[in-house]
Formats: sequence, C-alpha cells, structure tokens
Amino acid sequence: MKCAAYSWTMRLCIVFLIFGTRVVCHGKHEKRQIVSVCSVEQYQCSNGNCVDSILICDGHADCTDGSDETPKLCTNISCPSYLFRCKYGACVNQNSKCNGKNDCIDGSDESSSVCSGNNPSKPNSPTCQNENEYRCKSGQCIDSTSTCDGVRDCSDGSDETRTLCKDIQCPVYSFKCKYGGCVNGSSRCDNVIQCLDGSDEEKCYNSITTVKTPTKYTTRPTSISQTTQSNTKRRCVIPTVEGSKYSYNNSNENTILSPGSLVDENRIVEENCEEGYHKAVPYRFMICSGGNWTPLVSEKLCLKKCRPLTSDGLDMKCALDGKTVDCSIPSIPGTTLTPSCKVTHGIPNGGVESPVELLCLPNGEWRGALYTCTPNCGRPYIPNEALILHGKEANYGAAPWNVGIYRKNEQNTYEMICGGSLITTNLVVSAAHCFWNKDLTSKIILNSNSLYKIGVGKYNRDISVKDNDFTQIMDVGLIYLNEDFYGPPGLYANDIAIILLTKKVQLSNVVMPVCVDWFKRYTISNGAIGKIVGWGQTETGSASPKLLEALLPYIDQKACREMYSDAFKFFVTPDKFCAGSKLGQGVHSGDSGAGLTFVHGIGSSSLHYLTGITSVKDPTENEAIAVFTDVTHHITWISTIYKNFTYANDNKNRANNPV
Repeated sequence: MKCAAYSWTMRLCIVFLIFGTRVVCHGKHEKRQIVSVCSVEQYQCSNGNCVDSILICDGHADCTDGSDETPKLCTNISCPSYLFRCKYGACVNQNSKCNGKNDCIDGSDESSSVCSGNNPSKPNSPTCQNENEYRCKSGQCIDSTSTCDGVRDCSDGSDETRTLCKDIQCPVYSFKCKYGGCVNGSSRCDNVIQCLDGSDEEKCYNSITTVKTPTKYTTRPTSISQTTQSNTKRRCVIPTVEGSKYSYNNSNENTILSPGSLVDENRIVEENCEEGYHKAVPYRFMICSGGNWTPLVSEKLCLKKCRPLTSDGLDMKCALDGKTVDCSIPSIPGTTLTPSCKVTHGIPNGGVESPVELLCLPNGEWRGALYTCTPNCGRPYIPNEALILHGKEANYGAAPWNVGIYRKNEQNTYEMICGGSLITTNLVVSAAHCFWNKDLTSKIILNSNSLYKIGVGKYNRDISVKDNDFTQIMDVGLIYLNEDFYGPPGLYANDIAIILLTKKVQLSNVVMPVCVDWFKRYTISNGAIGKIVGWGQTETGSASPKLLEALLPYIDQKACREMYSDAFKFFVTPDKFCAGSKLGQGVHSGDSGAGLTFVHGIGSSSLHYLTGITSVKDPTENEAIAVFTDVTHHITWISTIYKNFTYANDNKNRANNPV
C-alpha cells in the first residue's frame, strides 16, 4: 500500500463484550459487586462497590452512593461537540437536552437557562413517555385504552369528558353514554350505573336502580339479564381474561368474539390462547346456560410464557420435564434455565462461578437472575515468535484482537489498506489517516456502497481466504474520525479513528478484544517492550502475504522528539510517542492503524493493553523507529463512543443512523 508522506499506520482492534442493555447480562445491578479491590476495567465507588469504568460521568448514578457522578470526578472531562455537557461535567446525548426528563443527574439538561426559548410549544413536555399512553390535564399518564370507557381513570376526570368522547364510535355490542363514552351493551338498565354520567340507567322502567361504583371486568364469570318492556332474555357476556381469546365451537364461524360480546343461550364457546401464552390443558369449552357460563372454571387456561434470555457472555441450557428445550424462544412455565460462562469469558475480578438455576413462573417471569461474565481481553492464544521487519510469520492467536481493514478498489474487489484493534464486539480502533481525504465534509463517515470491510481471525492478507473456522468478514456501519484530525496540514496530530460494525463479531480463542486502560493506571518506561502485528512491507520491500509480528522498545514523546533535528520532529505531536530501534524490528509501510500493546500484570493476570496506534514514520530514514498515537491521550473520546454504542440492542440500525 502507498501511504502519504510521513504516514504508515497499523490498526489494532480491542474487543469488549456487549450486550443489549448495559454490559453482558441483564440489569445494571448485576454489574455491581462489593469487593475490596476492583478489576482494571472497573471503577471503585466510595462505598466500595465496583461498576464498569465506562459508566462514570454519563449522567446516571451507577454507584449506589452516586460517587460516579460528582463534580470532583467529572469536572475535568471534555465532552465532544455532539454531546451535551452537564453542569457538573458529565456528558450525555445532545438530544437529551430539554426533552422533559432529567438525563443529567443534577437536572442541568432541563434547566430554564438551557431550555429558555427551546420548543416553546411544549414547555412542560405535555406528552407521556409511552406512545400508548394518554396524558390527563393534570399531567398524569394513563393507558390510552382507558379513555371514554365509563370509568374515571384520570384523577381530574379529564379522560371521560364530552369534549374528548363525543366523536367516539362505539362497537355495535356496546352502549354509548350521553357524553360519548362506551360501556358494555348489557349495562343498559341493569340497575348498575356504568356510564360516568349515569345515562345507562336513564328512562328505565324496570325495578328501582341501585347506584354502584362502575367496575371493569377482569375475570371470566360474566352473565347478563337483558330486560325490556316486553320480554326478558338471558345471555352471557364474553369475559376479559389476559391471554385468552374466544370463538364459537363451529367450523363455519371462525370469528373471534371480543370481550363484552353477547352470546345467546345454549351456544358453545371455545377458549384458546393468544400468541406468547401456553395452554394449561389441551381444550376448554363453555356453554351459555341461563345467563351463566357452564362449567365455571376458576383456574387460568392461558399461562404467560417467559421471555427468552440472551447474553453475549453466557451459555444457557433449558429443560422442561427432564427434556432439553430451546432457550431462544419463549419458555413454558416450569422450564428451568442453567447459565454458565462462555469459554471466552469469565467471572469479574477472578471470582469463582457458582451453580445457578432459573425457573419460569406461571406469571411469565423468571425466578432468579443471570450473572455477569466479562470477555477475556488481551490474552494471546498460544506462544509466538516476533516479526514484522526482519521477522518470521506470526502464529494463529498471536494477537487475537488484530483486525485487517479492506477497501473496495476500481476492479470492485477488496484490498487491505490498514490494520486495527478490536476493543469490543462491535468497535475497532485504527488510524484516522487511513480514511482521510481533503474533501471530507464530516468527521463521521457513512460506509456508502460497502466501500470498507474488516476481517477478524485473519492470518492471510487476502480477504477471500478463510484462514480458520473463526475467520469473520464484517460490514462497516460508521467511521468516526477524531474531530481534531486534519491530516498532513495538521501534522497528523490526533490520528485516531473508531469503526462501528453493523453486527457483533463472535468471540473465540483467536478472536478476542484487547484490554484498555480506561483509568490511566499504568505508565510505561523507556525501553519497555511492546508487541505489534501486521501485514506491512518486509525488508524485501514487498507487502507480506501472511501476518507478521515484532517486539518494539518504547520511547516517550520527549526523548523521541529530541532524536530528530530536521522538520520531522514537528510530527511528534503531544499525543504521540515512538517505538522501535535503528537496527531492530519495526513497522513499515502498510502497517498503518495497527495496535502496539504492552503487558501489565503478573503471572496469569498478565494482559495486553492497547497503548499506541501506528501513525507516521520518517520517510527519509530506513530505520525501524515509528511514531504512534497515544491511546491514553484520547481515552475520554474513545470512552464516549464506546458508551454510545456498546449498549445498543440493534447495532445495525444505530450504525446506519449517525447520532
């Protein structure tokens, strides 16, 4: 690959497990543990609790004592332009400002100084959060199906007014009250006031009306005695029972009978279950006899199924009556679920996994809770030998976080342009100059026409070669360039990019994220040895067809800058450091964006942390020293994007719709 002057870069990808609603399992409470020492990926609250480090200063108190959302902790955080900065320093989505609810813990996103003049037509956010709710004049929110039904659900009665209900079209089997509300047709002259204005009992010539508080039918036993001036007819009313539906027991009549429908004497009705419910018995029929249903059964026929439980970090086994069943579909009450950490994950803080069994209850809820298993990060699969320039081929699993980045050429085929590092199952860190051109109008690039793809678990440079069972070629959704990157005119400062994938990669021994030092706990001394892998040029000048790796000594920014007496020293900007030696191994053209990692920890706790991203190299020198973007310098920017996208339920939709 041809690189611009002073720019050869490698990409390294760090993968962290994500899951739908926060991280890994279900529920924020599962991420909190009271321990004496938190892991390197966690923040220790003032009360000793541990929460994921990327959750601090996000507007929401994840520590039970709120110590992750304090001015002392958050004041020095810098929010990107597309986020709103709370008064105490936290960063929240720009769309959260003046939306009627406090997204900043101090409420500063809804303060009068911020929202003055903003959306004047809705000064008090006069809508309910759920689109299926109705907002009373008092501000109370009720279910929209509870309006104009004869029952006062709003405390101020605004759900049962003539203004709201006069144009309502009532079903044929119901009675329309004077003010417009709809009640059961059987309510007319039944000695019980069902309309809020009592109009269902006006001009009745039967016995004296008894005024009773109207109630809603929620159980089956329902009958009706319909009285007129000339005759009396006993009929039954179809009840309202959660999960049940009713129809005539006649092959020629398949119409579903709505709750409140009237059924004539001696008609047989069959009860079945709505989707998502399980029948406790195979069949149930009832006959309308003398205005009552026979037989009268109190036990529910339709039991709500339990929702499928999913987790990126857990394997799950389900069983019912001693037989294995599918956990990915709604479970029948009585089903047991046994979780266990996937082989690519483990209990946080080196904890021991204990047996847990969940039970699906008749109310459709699981008894018990899943626990959290986090991805193993920064662990090479097998011992390997070092190489890139003057080196040998790397072994499978030498750097399971490594990513190859491909771009479509004029022949409509894909060729490798850079490297990267997986930091979570849908985010890759690389170099901004791999995607830069002077005509860019935005620092957020939409991957139009599938211009870019990435490969994980790759050993061979060729995208068409499937190296092993774990090789995956993934589509790119968005590419975020650092907003302060300006290419060669900007001396390649802030040369960092984050790639958002449309789908999560599947983790394995040879596809695994690299660790990130979110809290800047570690420092690196000059001469410390780091590892890098890539497909760049070898000493022969040709691009390597196979993945290579090298071991490089660290050189801090000050020492590196002093090594150069010519104009190249200006490319060693404050967010850079160097690595390599004049005669040893090093990176070369084609290694742009690749990640340089350093090991922190002792023994089995030794893990690789992403430290640098290959950025530029002096084109006038043949030596193996290169300049790297310091990941620690950009940790806040990385964390912001990480939090925005690692909790997405549908990553593809979010990837195709920039925030």
